[in-house]
Amino acid sequence: MRLECKVTILFPDQSQEYTAVYDQSIYEFLVNNRLKVDAVHAPCGGRNLCGKCLIKASGKVSPMSNNERRLLGEKAQEGWRLACMTRIHGNITLHLDKPVSEDESNLAEQLRIAFPTVSPSEQPGIKASGEALGFAIDVGTATLAVYLYNLNEERLIGWNAIGNPQAQYASDIIGRIRYAGSSPGAQTRMRRVVLSALDGCMGHLLEQYSSRPKQVKRITIVGNPCMQHIIANVDITPLGRAPYQPLTKDALQFTGKNLGLKSAPDAIVELPGIISGWSGADTAASILTCGLYKSDTPVLLVDIGVNTALVLGNRNAILTCSLPTPPLDGVGLSCGCASVPGGINRIEKNKYKLLNSVINAKLPAGICGTGALDALGIMLRAGIIDKDGAILPPEQIRPSKSRMMKNLNGEWVFVISRRDGIYINQKDVYALRQARATIIAGINCLIKHAGIAPSDISAFYIAGGPNFECASKTLHALNIPPRQINKAPAFLQNAAGTGAGLILLNSRARADAEYIATYAQSLDIYNNPEYHEEYEKQLSFKLRKNDEIDGDNEY
Repeated sequence: MRLECKVTILFPDQSQEYTAVYDQSIYEFLVNNRLKVDAVHAPCGGRNLCGKCLIKASGKVSPMSNNERRLLGEKAQEGWRLACMTRIHGNITLHLDKPVSEDESNLAEQLRIAFPTVSPSEQPGIKASGEALGFAIDVGTATLAVYLYNLNEERLIGWNAIGNPQAQYASDIIGRIRYAGSSPGAQTRMRRVVLSALDGCMGHLLEQYSSRPKQVKRITIVGNPCMQHIIANVDITPLGRAPYQPLTKDALQFTGKNLGLKSAPDAIVELPGIISGWSGADTAASILTCGLYKSDTPVLLVDIGVNTALVLGNRNAILTCSLPTPPLDGVGLSCGCASVPGGINRIEKNKYKLLNSVINAKLPAGICGTGALDALGIMLRAGIIDKDGAILPPEQIRPSKSRMMKNLNGEWVFVISRRDGIYINQKDVYALRQARATIIAGINCLIKHAGIAPSDISAFYIAGGPNFECASKTLHALNIPPRQINKAPAFLQNAAGTGAGLILLNSRARADAEYIATYAQSLDIYNNPEYHEEYEKQLSFKLRKNDEIDGDNEY
């Protein structure tokens, strides 16, 4: 076995010879020899992701792997190989149609990939001195989460979350799509209010940390397809009719000035590519955060919101779907609110009283989706609701538990805060029951489509919006995930916002997000009859024996 191999690069009128190390990839050979080959374009930096570093090689090279064949598609039949995945196993010849030249740049520059960070000197009117800042933004249907980063130190400085003002037009995605098509200028109005809210939130953070708009160099915005298209001024009405295809799935770039952002007029604003009309860059960012696309074994991700994203996959395949669960972001609940300051996002029972956690320790303004889930878990464990979700009258509940109830206008409700008048009523319980059944049915259908057993899943991640918190015993009582999976949940909080931060700070993360958006498969599970059959089965609660409350000291 030879440790060194000869590489001959052929052109129509000349040839050049080099020495390569055995089992080195062709891409590594080109980079290590500081060769810039214009014919070999590798936007992912040679990380086996984009399938674009096409090359023709003859001689002793490694056989084509299944992954390389998948990335090449029909080009594999035409004799093309990928430079990053083709290894040198002897003397080889590379056939190129453009000359090579010594690259004056350093290795880091050679590995720079799609959407590189624009240097301050490349932006007119901005000095390179001082801290370079950036924003990572998760535009949710109910909540806008804005994160301020120091780009030089790759450090999170601060963040804030506010309600999405588009809720004044419609509370969910379908409603906003309908509103956009209701009259000329309707989508423009939704675009204007969300950009104004984001601009105000960014300005507040800059002021809070004594920073200036000129320091903001880059902004990364992720969201579902509807939210991203509204910001990009792309028509969203096709998302509301079959075949539910977006006008574009590509990554888009603007300047802050283009979007009317006074808090960052010179910033480069990036909207990463989306997966499909159902799954957006927020789902891709969540996948990036949990890293399931690198896993050898199947991993399940549940990202809770107005629309809950379900993802099942590993390095070989990624399956996604999006299902409506409005109550899980506080939407439509009698005392509901988004995950913003003043929202109750955690509830625990301690003997005879409930302990509520309020975002930013402000006076309670309402209950978030995760707080409502905790309340539902407590009601189920305490025997306040039956298997069908009906709230039982006090005479059918143990006296110690009936203290948590109140008669409100002839209807018994579960009291979260008597002082602030926050409660869960029967309508809320039924809405939460439906959201729970939606998630479980979606998970089961996704597993069935993947052709695996629940026990094959090696990890379970659960995420949500900003301030996302949920007790493990709540999920256990609600059978999320289905008990056959038997994996303890790992909480990621706002995985989409975290992923947006990774994309903002790291060029390789941007390439990974591009790969995820390109190769993840989005399934229309909601319109599948099997899903609706499974959904009906999951509407009934099934209390596990160790969830039952035998005494008041259980909590």
